Amino acid sequence: MRNFILVFLLFLITSLSNAKVYDPKDLKSTPLKPVRKLKFIKKVLPNGIKLFIYEDHTLPIFEFSGFFKAGYLYLPYRKGHIPSASMKMMEIGGTESQSPEIIEDWFERNAAGIRFWGDSELCGFDGNCLIEHRTQLLIFFKEILLKPRFDEKRFDIFKKQQIESIIRNRDRPSWLAHVAFNKLMYGKDTIWGWKPTEDDFKSLSREDLVSWHKKWVTPGNMYIAIAGDFNAEEVSREVEKLFDSWNESPPDFPQIEKVREDYPAGIYLLPKEVEQASIVMGHFGVKRWSDKKIQISMFNQIFGYDGFASVLIQVVRNELGYAYAVWGGIGEGIDKGLFRTVCYTKPSSVINAIDAMIKVINDMQLNTPSDTTMSVFKEKMQNQWAFRYENSMSVLKQEMIREFFKRPENEDEMDLEAFMKVKPDEVKAVAGDLINTNKLLIVVVGPKELESHLAKYGKVNIINIEN
Repeated sequence: MRNFILVFLLFLITSLSNAKVYDPKDLKSTPLKPVRKLKFIKKVLPNGIKLFIYEDHTLPIFEFSGFFKAGYLYLPYRKGHIPSASMKMMEIGGTESQSPEIIEDWFERNAAGIRFWGDSELCGFDGNCLIEHRTQLLIFFKEILLKPRFDEKRFDIFKKQQIESIIRNRDRPSWLAHVAFNKLMYGKDTIWGWKPTEDDFKSLSREDLVSWHKKWVTPGNMYIAIAGDFNAEEVSREVEKLFDSWNESPPDFPQIEKVREDYPAGIYLLPKEVEQASIVMGHFGVKRWSDKKIQISMFNQIFGYDGFASVLIQVVRNELGYAYAVWGGIGEGIDKGLFRTVCYTKPSSVINAIDAMIKVINDMQLNTPSDTTMSVFKEKMQNQWAFRYENSMSVLKQEMIREFFKRPENEDEMDLEAFMKVKPDEVKAVAGDLINTNKLLIVVVGPKELESHLAKYGKVNIINIEN
């Protein structure tokens, strides 16, 4: 045995010594192959459910994902926590015929699961199991979706967890900075700037969830994608039969609250004795699907969305050492997104960090990125694009989203082609046209002693999380 090991090691050393050494700089990426289009079934059931079904025999699994039009943007701002709370309680609260424990035990024993989520304008779900458990998973899904129990004991625990989370978040400078920034930009008494408080969850009742579910969970505005090792026509018939008695009409959707036109630019300090200060500064961004979305995407990657390759990281963190973490970019919104630059640093470096971030912005407004920089980020984006199609379910999800928002059928291909054609001066124009360093709203969470130093930017407004 010892001789065998010695011979093997000798062989390994000889092989390595003769191996050709490559310089990473000499490695060339190969062009991406064209994206293969999935031939899936698309069908609208009599009750309005829109199905996207694809046979994928790669693995013996069954998975589904979907959403329906509902979310906090359609509610008064003090009720904005109800959609996500309702969806979470649907996930963990059992059904009229099955306790939460029975459902969770079946999931655990069969490596299955169903998750629910609620967001701004969509609420949704995801489920998966081995293919042999498909029928039972769909039965559980139907019962949870149509007849949730909203178990009282689970609901009480859920509320306590949410209240505890809010209390704990008040000790996180980064959370405080982002919440304060959003409230100041959008207004604290709007659905855009509001955050639920302990009192909001204390007053939340099971009846609130039941009422929300009855009004908003309907088949007419629901999309469901299904993929797995099955016969597509058979699954289509099974789902149609499963939901054939569900015929509620979708609700009337109110007009989404418009974002205000102005905001109180200036410097704001939320005093808190911390070892790591948090900075969030910016102003309004752009509306979703801006005609400059491709150029904005390139700017964001170079400026601060691409981790260690971004200019913010390279300058503020690596060269100057003024940040533990720093990032930023121009965000899109349903009405108005936010441009923001974020930095976490020690209190003594706050002023230097703010100055450095502003200088990075000014430099990008004055100078075009180099051809090398553009090539690097274009290649990275091209490689990342492939992961949008890494499995059949990810493709079906994109198809559902595209259809729901009525986007062009070949939008993905057009966007990638446009991204590869972005010019350096277009990136510079984004920085110059969409960012105004004279109208920044700057929020700092850090020691009270920072007030005198921050005064170099103007009058310092002392705030708390309730402002």
